[in-house]
Amino acid sequence: SQTFTKESAYFFGGKDYEPKLFAENELTSSKVRYDYFREIYANEPKLQLGSITFSWLNTSIVGLEQAFEDLSKISMPIQVLQAGSETVIDNDAQDRFCNRLKELGQPCFENQPFVVHGAKHELFIESDDKREIALEQIWKYFDSWNDYIADGVMKNHSSIPPLRIASSFLHEKQTRQLNTNKCRILKTHRYPFHE
Repeated sequence: SQTFTKESAYFFGGKDYEPKLFAENELTSSKVRYDYFREIYANEPKLQLGSITFSWLNTSIVGLEQAFEDLSKISMPIQVLQAGSETVIDNDAQDRFCNRLKELGQPCFENQPFVVHGAKHELFIESDDKREIALEQIWKYFDSWNDYIADGVMKNHSSIPPLRIASSFLHEKQTRQLNTNKCRILKTHRYPFHE
């Protein structure tokens, strides 16, 4: 376990990465994607994340304070996605964030976080039924940008780049078929659920 050295120490009670059984994980209800995630961690130990560190916690607190101080600078709605079965973070904090934006006259997209019911923390590695709901909401949000561009709200912003979706947005059955040499970027307009 880390101690107070050059590297930031783990917060009290923290420890190095320990793999969890699928049944105990808080990240996804997709066994296929969870197994793939675990395989990547096993093959690339430098990617493994242990508990939070004092440095991470401090940076997060400072960042959140700064974000709340600068909320009045936001000029267009923000899309907040929320996992309905979240156990890693506090969904109430996201609700408070959107409520504060609403008080400032610039509410979150659709006035509140978009909840993906039954989903765990990592929406983009969730089972297809839950992940597709999250992705569809993202496309709906991107489509709403057209209104801002048409109204001149974004005239001072650089043009929005074409949307590119990495091959990680494949169905569960395709995830196991991934080959690094075949991994490619998919250019898409909408519904990047099938290759």
